[in-house]
Amino acid sequence: AIAAIQPNTTPRASQPAPAQPAPTPATAAVKTPKRKKSREHVAAKRKPDPDVDIPPEWRSPPGLDEAVVRKPNLSTIGPVSLGIVIESADAHADQNAIVHGLIDMLGYLRPGDEAFILAYGKDIDFVQDITSMPRLLEDALVDMKPQGGAALFDALGLAAGHLARIAKNPNRVLLVISDGHNTSNPEAAYRLQANLGEVRVFCIGVGVSGEGQRVLQTLAGRTGGVASFVADPRQFAAVSDAMAHSIYSSGS
Repeated sequence: AIAAIQPNTTPRASQPAPAQPAPTPATAAVKTPKRKKSREHVAAKRKPDPDVDIPPEWRSPPGLDEAVVRKPNLSTIGPVSLGIVIESADAHADQNAIVHGLIDMLGYLRPGDEAFILAYGKDIDFVQDITSMPRLLEDALVDMKPQGGAALFDALGLAAGHLARIAKNPNRVLLVISDGHNTSNPEAAYRLQANLGEVRVFCIGVGVSGEGQRVLQTLAGRTGGVASFVADPRQFAAVSDAMAHSIYSSGS
């Protein structure tokens, strides 16, 4: 007969238990919060509203035609380094009135003063870089060509940065001739704010209304300049003459 197979009852040698990982600290279970997108990133992802899409802190209620707020850290004495920023988008029938008014303003340039001219539409063009020769500035104004678009904030940011880099005088002024309309990307407004710390902005608004007026008033008011407005380019000469007195009397 076949003997029954008996189970092996001999105890096996004990095997060491596998090593257990050290307990995880309780703080490791905290989830890392999702990184919020910056305001600039969010703004770049959406379609800008040309007249409304500006930083909230730039908004100011409609006020008088002139807003004057002095910033004590800006130089207002001595020779002036002037940047003229002019919107070339509007081919007004009386555009020559604006050009002639600006040429008259250049007659106020004194020894030590200097100026450049930047024209903007959808593109930005330094029609004359900084110089102390009025004749070069006058020729640039006469030869300026109109173009479509209104990249106001891009133009101002570039002009302010250029003036800060190359101006020989600490008394730095931007003179802006515009209707206040802006088609720049919303990010341009934040870049502009970063470049406005060392210049005063004087604005002459032509045919301005609504948000455009508030933008120009805020630009002038926050930098220690003046904003004035005309309904028709033919009124430009009188306002530009008063504006020249404001700019150059403060630089005496």
